[in-house]
Amino acid sequence: MGSDDYQPDRLTFKTFLKLYIRSFFIQGSFSVKYRQNTGFAFCMEPVGKVLWNEPQKQREFLIRHLEYYNGNPFMITLVLGAVAKMEEMLKNGTGITESNISGFKKAVGAATGSVGDRFFWTTLRPFGIIFGLLSAFFYGLWGVLIVLAVFNIPNFILRWHWLKTGYRLGTGVVTEIKSKKLQRAIQIMENISAGLLAFLAAVLVVIPDLSFNRISVAAAVLFVVSLILFKCAVRVSVVLLISLGFAVITGIIFTQVLY
Repeated sequence: MGSDDYQPDRLTFKTFLKLYIRSFFIQGSFSVKYRQNTGFAFCMEPVGKVLWNEPQKQREFLIRHLEYYNGNPFMITLVLGAVAKMEEMLKNGTGITESNISGFKKAVGAATGSVGDRFFWTTLRPFGIIFGLLSAFFYGLWGVLIVLAVFNIPNFILRWHWLKTGYRLGTGVVTEIKSKKLQRAIQIMENISAGLLAFLAAVLVVIPDLSFNRISVAAAVLFVVSLILFKCAVRVSVVLLISLGFAVITGIIFTQVLY
């Protein structure tokens, strides 16, 4: 076997770690015409250096990944892992062509854009902000750290998980994108966010004089109620109204009955 022959065990932990770290810089360079192509090529560079020893082959590898790419930046590792697997298969001559990789990147990039935007931008970010506001009500500036933690810790964990999953599944990553677990997580966060937001609004506007302990108890109860409503497949808008009513009634009980 020549020095450039395919070796299935060549993409080691060290290579995956480089992919993981570089994935955070996917949007370091952005083109209106080619979108995240430069960032994608930058992320894939360690794979090219492992698979190909000849400078010309490495150059061709990078040029191949400088074509158009656009997808959700937080789910980029899922695509990187899958493309790394496809590049190994291309090197080994196991039925994958350069056009297959190109078409795969365009299709999966668009899919991650749709699912990833909903998970991170329209669900996890508001969820973290609401938790941060509630925490700021109790702990002041510590609420800022909680916002950062709620948003970034899942990001760090999922990036590594998706990198390994993408490499394992290869072209079958569509099953991960359509994962019921991901959809379920979105629904849970939407319901809990609606409940906590309604409660926070009522605390700040309707019942601002409640003690810390009473607010904590009421918030914990509302958290459980939101999970129960989610189990019953109640719509988010209905959860918001129920939670607001719960918060107002709680305030009346605490301020008028128990005081």
